[in-house]
Amino acid sequence: MSGLVLPTTQEVLAGLREYVAIPSDSRNAPPETMRRAAEWIATRLAFAGARLEETAGNPVVRADVLGVPEAPTVLIYGHYDVQPTGDLAEWPSPPFDLTVDGEVAYGRGASDDKGPVYLVVALLDALIGQRGGLPLNVRILLEGEEEIGSPHLPGYVRDHADELACDLVISADGAQWRPDEPSLSVASKGLVSCEIIVTGASGDLHSGRYGGTVANPVHALVTILASLHAAD
Repeated sequence: MSGLVLPTTQEVLAGLREYVAIPSDSRNAPPETMRRAAEWIATRLAFAGARLEETAGNPVVRADVLGVPEAPTVLIYGHYDVQPTGDLAEWPSPPFDLTVDGEVAYGRGASDDKGPVYLVVALLDALIGQRGGLPLNVRILLEGEEEIGSPHLPGYVRDHADELACDLVISADGAQWRPDEPSLSVASKGLVSCEIIVTGASGDLHSGRYGGTVANPVHALVTILASLHAAD
């Protein structure tokens, strides 16, 4: 990115501090708090025509930088909701007050996923602002329910499939090996939730007579769970 002037660390941290301060815990926060987080990041995406689109839950933030017909289209995914704080006594500083200690920034969402998303937004803003555009097409989709299993995202994607058409999806929701070495994960698997009920004998069976011959539901369940992963 020769000649590109990137935002300074302090400029990025100043924006991230505002973002982290919004307690967008999708499991516990009221709708107005979630919407405030969506509006905050949408404002930063104004250069890409950002808008909020309603779902039956928290709104989706959409933005597009298009206009290069022969180039590929990349969809960038991320989320603005965060996990619950857990035990506040375990935090070295208030969870929604971004605190920097050396090279480490503490704050709920600083690494999952407000920080990574904000870095992408800041970079795109700098690229477009200084070069007038991008060499490819970019679509952005940010949701507010990832931390509770994205209950309304599948329906939204189905209803907007044509608008979300792309050649590649990049999730801005991940880590890197170390501060000076990024990483890229491929072939990531999704989330599966299921309930397994195993039934056995209707009454207690004496181990001396039946042990090893009549399947214990606990043993059957362990076998089922172990089968979910192969040796490789």
